[in-house]
Amino acid sequence: MLKKLLTSPKYGGVYNQITNDVCGGIPTAVFGVSFAEKCRIVNSFDGSVLYIVRDSFTAKKAVNQLNGLSNDSAVYLPAKDDCVLYKSNFDKENLYSRLTALYKIQSGVKVVVTTFEALMQLFPKKIECFTFEKDFDFLKNQHILLLNQKMMQPHNLVN
Repeated sequence: MLKKLLTSPKYGGVYNQITNDVCGGIPTAVFGVSFAEKCRIVNSFDGSVLYIVRDSFTAKKAVNQLNGLSNDSAVYLPAKDDCVLYKSNFDKENLYSRLTALYKIQSGVKVVVTTFEALMQLFPKKIECFTFEKDFDFLKNQHILLLNQKMMQPHNLVN
């Protein structure tokens, strides 16, 4: 219902023109729009969108707005922590949210909201993922056998 309201011609004439220009490959710049309008424009695209914002606070705010417009279609990709004293200042929440975001990107999420700093960092090509569920039989599952095979493979070491 909300999607129909936001895509109606009465509400989104200018927004639909912006969306059509961007999807058509026309370089487009929009100035003087509010944050909510930016989220509305991002939400109007049918394909995957990479939305780059200035900082992590704005990125989290954008993810909340985009998930409110459409059901959990946006994910925030945070930057890695850069700290010299890694053992004393290690933040597990940032690491787990980054891994979760990479998993959701690999699964095909619609909108990725991130900062420029996070884009400049290295990403793995593919993440090996295993999903565990309640009442899970470990002995009969093929994923566990595959995991054991990967752990038992000899590794080449460079001296």
